[in-house]
Amino acid sequence: MTSTVRGSQLARLLGHWHALPGRRRNPDYAALAGAIRGLLADGRLPLGYGSRPSGS
Repeated sequence: MTSTVRGSQLARLLGHWHALPGRRRNPDYAALAGAIRGLLADGRLPLGYGSRPSGS
């Protein structure tokens, strides 16, 4: 069975994930993907977690 994480929980875990402005700024989707990879790599977001559909 896959566990779920609410959007508010994921937002709290992610913190400030936006790329800093600069000459070589990554697109927001790439910065978000990197932040999620970081959560998975350090164990704060275990593998097998999914997000709940909105309205659940």
